[in-house]
Amino acid sequence: MHPPNMESYSKSTSYSPSFTNSGDPLLKSPRPRVKLGVLLLEARLVSSSALAVSVQQAEKTGKPLGQVLVETSRITELDLENVLEAQLLVEAGALGRQDAASALRCAREKNLPLNKVTRWLSETDKSVSSNETLLIELILESGHSQSRAVEEARRIAQEREISVAGALLKMRSLPFHNLNMVVECLKLIVDKKLDKSLAIRALKTAKESNCDLETAFEKCGIKARNTLSKIKIGDILLSARVVSEAELLSCLEASINDNRLLGELLIEAGIVSKELLDESLFLQKLCQIELLSRQHAARLIKRAQDQNKSIKYLTTELNIFRDDPATFNGAVDLLISAKLTEESSICSAVKHFCQYGMDPLHALVARNLVSIQVFRAAPVLAQQLASKKKKKEE
Repeated sequence: MHPPNMESYSKSTSYSPSFTNSGDPLLKSPRPRVKLGVLLLEARLVSSSALAVSVQQAEKTGKPLGQVLVETSRITELDLENVLEAQLLVEAGALGRQDAASALRCAREKNLPLNKVTRWLSETDKSVSSNETLLIELILESGHSQSRAVEEARRIAQEREISVAGALLKMRSLPFHNLNMVVECLKLIVDKKLDKSLAIRALKTAKESNCDLETAFEKCGIKARNTLSKIKIGDILLSARVVSEAELLSCLEASINDNRLLGELLIEAGIVSKELLDESLFLQKLCQIELLSRQHAARLIKRAQDQNKSIKYLTTELNIFRDDPATFNGAVDLLISAKLTEESSICSAVKHFCQYGMDPLHALVARNLVSIQVFRAAPVLAQQLASKKKKKEE
């Protein structure tokens, strides 16, 4: 479900990052080296289809991926040298992934070596969100972080050419879940779907009540229907460990800056496949209507990734959406008798979700034809009827 393994083109180099601060506690342990193919995708130097073809060719010929890309004129020798240097910078913690992608794009546009580009990258302001001031205001005024921590994050952000949000995350001054909520509110404010004062109120409620943003909106009497997509799918993918905090934060920031869908950016970066994202979005919907827990959804996504199987296959194989055989018939009969549904609706719902192995009661909820409360109550009442504790009319 993910792109084939993209091993780096092994080329000896004596390059050493000249501005790595060994005294910075954030830089003491080296970062895992990001794959060459992933960096090229994030920098948009090659398309995902061209990369996939090159990876297959590299595997067949036994040649390094970088060499294949150069020989097929998909990248230049200078591009390859630059991306190898970018790998070292990211590994040393001297440059973030998002910054590395920006630098590689600049290097290609200007036909320059990467080390020259990184000297003046900060002047282009490509890696810092234009809404960062608002983001900081939301963090401080909602009490999600203290001014002292934010000031330190500002210092680190300036030194490292990363966003303040990214610095707070690296400092572990703000949990990712909380930062994710702030980013979602920022997006709503920028899109003029939410007032700043209401956003701060909701964020305060989320912190004080230790709840998610959706619940906080409900507590504050704010309609939250348009606020669920980015924060929920991000949380689920993060829980499933198919995306790292740094990768998700980078895509969230790009989503705000470029006004693009988070999922689209995750696919472009090669982090998830379109199939896995689409199926994860379906599970997200089921989480929102409480037909599936977030933890269960995350486990399914992780298993799908690890076993290279579709979520449709797994839910069918594991009987995730099977109704209880002991109460199923009675529950369906009750719903029809109470005129809450009809046979044609049941058949349509089952047909719609047949690829997920979904039985009638589950399918009716997933199709929004009955509520989750009715879904839970019907089998209980059916069981009571079966044991003659209640009359059918009741």
